[in-house]
Amino acid sequence: MKNKLFRFLNTDLIFQLCVYTAICVACYFLGGGFEKLFFIVLGVVLFGLLVQILRKWAISRNVVSKLKSLVRTLETAESGSDSMFPMPTVIVGKSGNIAWYNELFFNNVLGGADAMDSPSSAITGELDYRALGVDAGAGECSFGGRYYIVYAAGNNSRSEKMRAYYFSDITELKETAIEYELSRPAVAHISFDSYNELMKSVKDSEKTILAGRMELIVHEGLEKFGGAMLKTAPDHYVLVFEQRHIAEMKETKFDLLDKTRELAGGENSLSTISVGIGYGGDGFAACDEMAVEALDMALGRGGDQAAIRNADGFEFYGGKSRGVEKLTKVKTRVIATEIQSVISSSDNCLIMGHKYSDYDAIGSAIGMYRACISTGKQAHIVVDKSSTLAGDMVDTYGEMSEYRHVFVSPDRAEDMITKNTLLIVVDAHLIEHIESKRVYDACEKVVVIDHHRKGVDYIDRAAVFCHEPFASSASEIVTELVQYMNGVQLVKTDAEALLTGIMLDTKKFSVRTGVRTFDAAAYLKKCGADSSEAQKYFAKDMREYKFMYEVISNAKEYKGCAIAVCRGKRAAEYKVMAVQATDELLNINEFKASFLVYEESYGVSVSARSMGAINVQIIMEKLGGGGHHTMAGAQFENASVDEIYERLCDAVDDYMKSNK
Repeated sequence: MKNKLFRFLNTDLIFQLCVYTAICVACYFLGGGFEKLFFIVLGVVLFGLLVQILRKWAISRNVVSKLKSLVRTLETAESGSDSMFPMPTVIVGKSGNIAWYNELFFNNVLGGADAMDSPSSAITGELDYRALGVDAGAGECSFGGRYYIVYAAGNNSRSEKMRAYYFSDITELKETAIEYELSRPAVAHISFDSYNELMKSVKDSEKTILAGRMELIVHEGLEKFGGAMLKTAPDHYVLVFEQRHIAEMKETKFDLLDKTRELAGGENSLSTISVGIGYGGDGFAACDEMAVEALDMALGRGGDQAAIRNADGFEFYGGKSRGVEKLTKVKTRVIATEIQSVISSSDNCLIMGHKYSDYDAIGSAIGMYRACISTGKQAHIVVDKSSTLAGDMVDTYGEMSEYRHVFVSPDRAEDMITKNTLLIVVDAHLIEHIESKRVYDACEKVVVIDHHRKGVDYIDRAAVFCHEPFASSASEIVTELVQYMNGVQLVKTDAEALLTGIMLDTKKFSVRTGVRTFDAAAYLKKCGADSSEAQKYFAKDMREYKFMYEVISNAKEYKGCAIAVCRGKRAAEYKVMAVQATDELLNINEFKASFLVYEESYGVSVSARSMGAINVQIIMEKLGGGGHHTMAGAQFENASVDEIYERLCDAVDDYMKSNK
């Protein structure tokens, strides 16, 4: 009851007077003895009015007194703010808006501009004021061309209404750090890809002139970046320069590559150059090592490109040309001797291709099987029969007495591994692409034989890494290697398997062929290979033909490329025909490249082909895949066909923009 009365007495004066007046009027008109009550209530009304007037007057005096005291306090704080807040200081309200700042903040940070009640993000950008605190340390921001470290006062509780933040100017320190980073050393190794072949293609009287033009292109292309250049060989240069120039090199997309290509006639000429750049190392030696790795990667991807290596990985620029075949076989002879030596020192050998192995993987594996048993070592070919695309070849050879127990599953292969087992990986060099990761991890000795353009996550612990991106196929490389191995002689069935692999990757000798390709085919013919037997693996029945041309008829044109889509169970059932449809689309004049997006049991795959005008490897790398200039692919788990189709179109767009 007392509480209700207290609340009533504290209500608005006008409201109370209205209530009292209503009671008085009611008592007066009711009469019948209520007149006395009228005078009593009237007295109460007058008394209440007096109390309220006195109360309002006391409150007003108290408010005025406190306001005067607050003004004096603020005047004192403002006059001594430079001593109380020796750093630029700002107070931010709970809403994130600026509530107050001192004169140092106004002059030094804001530059005399008013920012009262403005969002704090207008000054600090993405810096989260509320995330700062004693535990969190300090945050860094930039405003007005200067850099600051921001410190928070108190704890980082989000329940606080206001918090103070102090700004420390670190512009000079930051600029010094940026300058230090930009002036860090970078090393570039520059190499002409086919210097010897180029010199052989011109007259003796023209060699000096050509060499001078080549050297002039290198100097004109790189001297603008400063630094010191050293010619270490007729076809090799080393440049040491500051890291600041790398951004400019990227912007020009290494026009040195284009100028070198134009030296002798365009994209298919012998005059191409590769550049490897290393930066971000602890010193010159570390940067030089990175540059050598980058150049090796550029050459492994076919040359005619620049590779940049730092702590975060690789970046690639260029790669327009198809690559130039190396006519010398000295390197092949040396590698063949090394591989046979490793085979001889092993207990047994396992030979393995890539996932969803094709005729090239199985054919090259059969060729290496012959090399192993001829060296006196037991050997087996690891293949997953449930997923291979060369099932008919595996079944055919598996029925022959000589190969009856050669093909084993990955699980069976694991039981054969000893500490001295040699694993030979053919037609693949990326760990994620090999048939069985467990078999690879269990083998301590590894040899790699591959022709695909080099990827970043390659097998880096191989005892011998035979990588020839200029070769048409892994079967071509193996055919060359066995010719230089002592005591190794291919039989008719081996030769036919290798010939089938070459025919697959060259589309029956129509693309990616060179002098060495036909030399290899001629050698296989001498070994008894029958091309008609190899041709049988490419035969199709009527249902397969109908399916393939159904895929072709549904293809759509996109920026000079054909993109076909294959959905449902039929895509998995006729996978080989679906992929061959990609090849058939290139027979249409309007298309420079063809792509097939098709469903798999695990997700979606993309097959890419071209006749050389478009580098499909670069497009597939944008999707996480890889391959060759004219033949590439990518695989995606838990993805839809429509999603990958859109990503493929975006990758084609990016490629077309960068190669106008």
